[in-house]
Amino acid sequence: MTIRCDHCRGTLGRSTRRYCQMRFCSPACVEAYQHRLGEQTKVKIEHLGFASAAAGLRSGLLRLYDVVRPTPA
Repeated sequence: MTIRCDHCRGTLGRSTRRYCQMRFCSPACVEAYQHRLGEQTKVKIEHLGFASAAAGLRSGLLRLYDVVRPTPA
């Protein structure tokens, strides 16, 4: 079974980009996917905390608290 890009369906190589638990073959595919998202979906992604984790991946500085959401008190 071959893992494929969630945007273009191309075969993924060693340098896989991730966004919201999805895999992409290139930064262009990530941007194309983000561009087609609706406003409500973007708000949901921010609410779930995926946006901050994705920003950390782009900068190469992913911290644990960027990925783990704090539990409500």
